[in-house]
Amino acid sequence: MSSKYFLSLLIIAISLNTFSQKLDLCDKNNDSVLTPEESDSLNAYLSAERKEFDFKNKKILFVTGNSGNLIGCKEQYFAYINEWKKIDSKVASGIYIFTTNKKSISGGYDAIITYWVKVFTEKRKRKLIEKVGKNQGELEFEILESIIKYEISNEELYIQCQKPRTYFDRQDFIEQVSYDLQIEIIQELEKNASISKGALWNSKWMTDLSKKYNSLNNRNCITKNDVSKLFEKTKKRNSVLTISDPIFSNNNEYCIVSISYLMFPGSAYGNSYFLQKVQGEWTILASYDNWLS
Repeated sequence: MSSKYFLSLLIIAISLNTFSQKLDLCDKNNDSVLTPEESDSLNAYLSAERKEFDFKNKKILFVTGNSGNLIGCKEQYFAYINEWKKIDSKVASGIYIFTTNKKSISGGYDAIITYWVKVFTEKRKRKLIEKVGKNQGELEFEILESIIKYEISNEELYIQCQKPRTYFDRQDFIEQVSYDLQIEIIQELEKNASISKGALWNSKWMTDLSKKYNSLNNRNCITKNDVSKLFEKTKKRNSVLTISDPIFSNNNEYCIVSISYLMFPGSAYGNSYFLQKVQGEWTILASYDNWLS
């Protein structure tokens, strides 16, 4: 038996024995957005598989298991890469790039990287995309309801459909928020805010929430055009609330979201909220970056 063949068997045995340990890495580190160094590494490592796809600043879903039935993570994947480099070999990998529609359904993922997957059917792929998208959607709905519940009063409230991107300034946060937050969490929020692109709120969510909160003026969110028509029609002060795209820490324990009120054309104010999930409920810990125009 050749020494290289023996070493290959040894690496396989080690990989199998430490598989659950590497899954623990995923429990502790679930940042799916690649760093510049990770992007460069994968662009080189998967140069043949990716074709024209560029990993720079991409959000990647890592999948493993014989049938692609387990969600992995980049820490586990890179650990395997390093192990197999020792015997001048590569991790069996595949890449599946998302269309714009699949990216939206998945909650912002750009692609799937599979490793140690023997069979990866379209059905399995679709279920994974829907699963991670549902998880992200549930978080965003929780934040939406938390903010509406906090802001709502006896006066009528309109919610704008637009979900603008959230901006995060680390220095402003540190100076204005009196909370002992680890610098690593602040860096995660800053990084995740940098890829926030904004979108539209789910109209069905608004319909559901309007049944629960009577002060919500309409059963659906309103568009920018609707807002203009509202002020032209009523000729009075109104409360039109815009809620930004929520930004989460990698462990989904902390969140930054911004709001703005348009009371009348040219009259607006807003602020940002810092929230933490405590015993299953989102709690506003601080309000900062207040502004008025």
